[in-house]
Amino acid sequence: MKNLNGQAREISICDLVGKQVFHSKENNTSNNAITQDIDLSASPKGIYIVQVKDAQSVYVSKVVLQ
Repeated sequence: MKNLNGQAREISICDLVGKQVFHSKENNTSNNAITQDIDLSASPKGIYIVQVKDAQSVYVSKVVLQ
């Protein structure tokens, strides 16, 4: 996902019934790729939907916790 200088980026993770288990919103201050570790060890095993949004695009992916 391309991040543009100064754009806000929002990450949310929800379970399959729509309950949000993680949310983060921050500004990107550089043109470099951004990585973020997210600890879901307290969340039950199952399937989660990860959504990453910026001003120009939305990325959605399925994650399985085993």
